[in-house]
Amino acid sequence: MDDDRRGAGVLDVLPQPVRRQILDTVHHPSFDDEFLLQYAKKGRPWKQEAGVLRATDRVMIAVHAKRQIEVPRRWSERRAEAVLAATPWHVQALTARLGPEEVLVLSTQGAATLAVEGDRRVALPPASGDPRRLG
Repeated sequence: MDDDRRGAGVLDVLPQPVRRQILDTVHHPSFDDEFLLQYAKKGRPWKQEAGVLRATDRVMIAVHAKRQIEVPRRWSERRAEAVLAATPWHVQALTARLGPEEVLVLSTQGAATLAVEGDRRVALPPASGDPRRLG
């Protein structure tokens, strides 16, 4: 969905440098998913957790962010919300360039096997350590 057509979302609550990195890394995603969770104790929020995943066929970015506070008993819900909103996010991001699809096929024919729980068997990797590439 276009950013200007949707309401307030996860990107809107993350810090501006994080939003910019996400949008600059993947301009027009073919896949886009996000979540925002808020945890509360006795009605008072104490933790927020957010995640964003955007990808094209060539690049992807995944961001996980969280922030939390200690909420004294005397704080109201409104005060806890204000303090949590002013708390910095702890952000982890992963970007990856995606390449062509690779398929590996493991077969038990001609390969050494281990007996596991009766009739079932598990294939061992090739002795050369060089798996066959198909594609």
